[in-house]
Amino acid sequence: MLETTVQPGTNIVTLDAHGGITAEEMLHVRAVLDEALRDHDSVRMVATRGELDVGDVSPKAPWPARTSAGCVKKLARLTVVTDVDREAKASEWTSELLHIPTRRLRLDERAAARAWTSRPQLLPPPPAHPSAEAGRGRPGTARPCSAPGAATTAQVPAIDLESPFC
Repeated sequence: MLETTVQPGTNIVTLDAHGGITAEEMLHVRAVLDEALRDHDSVRMVATRGELDVGDVSPKAPWPARTSAGCVKKLARLTVVTDVDREAKASEWTSELLHIPTRRLRLDERAAARAWTSRPQLLPPPPAHPSAEAGRGRPGTARPCSAPGAATTAQVPAIDLESPFC
């Protein structure tokens, strides 16, 4: 069984998976993700994962999951709530391979999982100086970067084209 919802007014998607999975349930996951992405630039997810019964997974269920893979790029934060070690290991792979902030908590820590997922996303600090962002200049200064002793336009002598030595 796979149940998916969006918390109203947020970009938080909840997913509860255990037992078998049908293709219709996977299509519903895609519809819920699309709904959340219509209103937001990203999705935060709380995935509660129980023991999956591989023998009870519909042969067509993996196809909608494969077509939803593009939504993974829009995943801003993932919280995996499980006591199943195999599912916990899969969440570690997600974090490492996709560079998504991921946290794994046990089933008795569901409130902490919702709190962590709901916490506002921290943005990276702005650059110290506008020229540092463009790769020109030292952060915090208006002076260009140069090696000690390097010539600047003020230090280069003018070339005398009338000289007999040119």
